[in-house]
Amino acid sequence: MPKLEIIVASTRPNRVGLPIAVWIGREAETHGAFGDVELVDLAQINLPFLDEPYHPRLRQYVHQHTKDWSAKVSEADAFVFVMPEYNYGYTAPLKNAIDYLHGEWYYKPVDLSATEASRLAPAPRR
Repeated sequence: MPKLEIIVASTRPNRVGLPIAVWIGREAETHGAFGDVELVDLAQINLPFLDEPYHPRLRQYVHQHTKDWSAKVSEADAFVFVMPEYNYGYTAPLKNAIDYLHGEWYYKPVDLSATEASRLAPAPRR
């Protein structure tokens, strides 16, 4: 059966995405379409800013963190990116994690689950 990886794209403390990702994971397991559902937390993966000397399409990775990230993404069949909206875009850690690799992402469906903490928190007082 296919494997789903749910990637938490925010690395900030007290982020809203982590409990949402856990909920999505439980729902995916209950649904039963995936044989394996894994939560992948970019805060724990802790990739440095892209530091590979060669273009990712060559897959000539030098650093162990890139080799580990490549193996993690390669084993998945589909992804859910749980990400906050920062300035009408996605997070820098997610962009960095995507840019580290190339072919590992090919032909794999991605679902986007955007979160926005400001709607959950009270408005600042003036």
